[in-house]
Amino acid sequence: MTPRSVRTLSFCLAASAALHLALVARLPGFSIELDAPDTPLSARIVESDPPVPPPPPRVPKPVVKHAAAPKRPKAAPAPPPRVVATPAPSAIVAPASDPVTAPVVDETESVAAPVEPPQPATAPPATTPDPQPEAAEATPEVAPPQIGTIRYEVYYGSDRFSIGRSVQTWSMDKDSYRITSFSETTGLLGLFRPYQYAYVAEGRIEPSGLTPEAFTVRRGRDGERQATALFDWAHGELTYGKLGTPRKAPLSANSYDLLTLFYQLPRMPLTPGRVQVSVTTGTKFNSYQLEIGAEQTLELPVGTLRVIPIRQVRRPGEESIMIWLAPEKRYLPVRIVFLDEQGEVAVEQLATRIAIGTIAADGS
Repeated sequence: MTPRSVRTLSFCLAASAALHLALVARLPGFSIELDAPDTPLSARIVESDPPVPPPPPRVPKPVVKHAAAPKRPKAAPAPPPRVVATPAPSAIVAPASDPVTAPVVDETESVAAPVEPPQPATAPPATTPDPQPEAAEATPEVAPPQIGTIRYEVYYGSDRFSIGRSVQTWSMDKDSYRITSFSETTGLLGLFRPYQYAYVAEGRIEPSGLTPEAFTVRRGRDGERQATALFDWAHGELTYGKLGTPRKAPLSANSYDLLTLFYQLPRMPLTPGRVQVSVTTGTKFNSYQLEIGAEQTLELPVGTLRVIPIRQVRRPGEESIMIWLAPEKRYLPVRIVFLDEQGEVAVEQLATRIAIGTIAADGS
């Protein structure tokens, strides 16, 4: 081989080596270290460490740890069962509905260990007697209070035009009673046409109820006496009528004056139905058929009350009366309506104030 050929071959080999080195240098993960400058064509390829691939596999591990973290919130619901388990009944129900029972059951048992909560459950029998007395106290007494006063507003006609006021008072001891009723016109009517009504009823108190003895009627501008009614039970005779013109009539067992009737009604059976009584107004003495209605609710100036309506069965061409007794007010008459001969409302009395009391041992 000629010297020229050798030079040409050496040049080609050098160029080929340089080209390969350039290509190899571009491959990822390899680096080239050159020897000393004295050997320009001497080179070696060294594989370097991977460029941090290990971290990527570690990244999911924290995610797995975070996925386990939600188990901690599940422990949080444990406190609610404790609160619910505080009352014994809830403690029994909570384990059935709550899957996290192991720790809660222990706490429930520790709370229920002094199983005295069930003993308070037996306390209701001990407390059941208490509601019974309360119910008995809530039930009004049939007999009216020993003393009291009812004030009424008096209205005229169905339009309820106020024309006056009325006051009923009573006093009852173990043997006798006295009931009074005083009404008078007020306002302009009282100024231009004053008028008064006064009734007094007196009698005895017996096991059967109130037994009237005397009834007095006063009416007019000055309240002069108009009529009286005297009950002679020994002879079974009633003397009644206007002054100077007395009349007589036989007495029956259920004979009363108008005022006494109001306070005798609570002593009668007040179940729906009819009852027969004889009543005197001082000037008249008639047989009344009273119809007792079902209990109802009535709005009055003294409040909304349960009442029992009692009406006189009306006869054509005769006056009649209607009464409402309030069980919550000792069966006192809280509304009274007088009907005229045509059955229209003539006068109405609505209770506006009720005051009751008892008589002291010394009679005061």
